Amino acid sequence: GNFLSKRSAPESVHNLEIITDVPTLRSKFGTNRNKVWGDLNIKDARRMYHELIPHQNATSASNELSPSSLAPIVYQARRAAKKYVRERSRVPSRVMAKIYDGWRHLKCYGSWSSEGMTWEEIWNKYEDEIKREWEREGIIDGDLTEAVSQRILERACVTNERIDRFALGRSFHGTS
Repeated sequence: GNFLSKRSAPESVHNLEIITDVPTLRSKFGTNRNKVWGDLNIKDARRMYHELIPHQNATSASNELSPSSLAPIVYQARRAAKKYVRERSRVPSRVMAKIYDGWRHLKCYGSWSSEGMTWEEIWNKYEDEIKREWEREGIIDGDLTEAVSQRILERACVTNERIDRFALGRSFHGTS
């Protein structure tokens, strides 16, 4: 079901409005009702995150913006959704998420960051990935900027399946 609509959220999150900052998310969807402990259990927090992250319809339906214009906006929206859901999550979930993200960043980049990858890190990751794919496929004259931007848009809609199964249960099949 739709987690936010059960809590009288305003218009659907998926109406192509892409919210890129935490204060706007707070004003639209509420603030943490338990400032110390958090007001969302792990299951509700993960459901909310799934509803707040940009979805394929929002990232591909815009005829007004090119992928290279839309990708930074979608990146900011996903970061804002992550921060917002974390601040609403109960303390154990918050701590676990920060440790997981920090460890993953340390493993990949050699420095601790519980905030997730920066724009530059995400760009470089997908640019390297696409260059390797193009090399294997013999593509020599593609628009790398648009290809990387499109990949960022596609991946912004995808969540970590292991975390989803942990938080939502084995029956979760994902909508992102």
